[in-house]
Amino acid sequence: MQNNLASLLAIFILGVDETFSVSEELLGLLPVMDTITANDILNALVGVMNRVGVDWSRAASIATDSTPSMIWKKAGVATKFREKIQVVSHEDMN
Repeated sequence: MQNNLASLLAIFILGVDETFSVSEELLGLLPVMDTITANDILNALVGVMNRVGVDWSRAASIATDSTPSMIWKKAGVATKFREKIQVVSHEDMN
């Protein structure tokens, strides 16, 4: 019998509206195999956020665990996510 169990990356969104009411929603679960990269995680994150219609100009931050692929300063998911937010912010200014 083959073991097909994988770890899952849970992608949540946390929002605060104009009355400061906080909401949290599970957007998706990404199966994590042995060879997943920061780009794989970022692409899944961006894809699920686009699918639910997130307004990227209002994105502010990302919270992660402390694994290297998530926080690596040069190419981690958090760094790439911040870069995406900056690109959207600059596009909105033009």
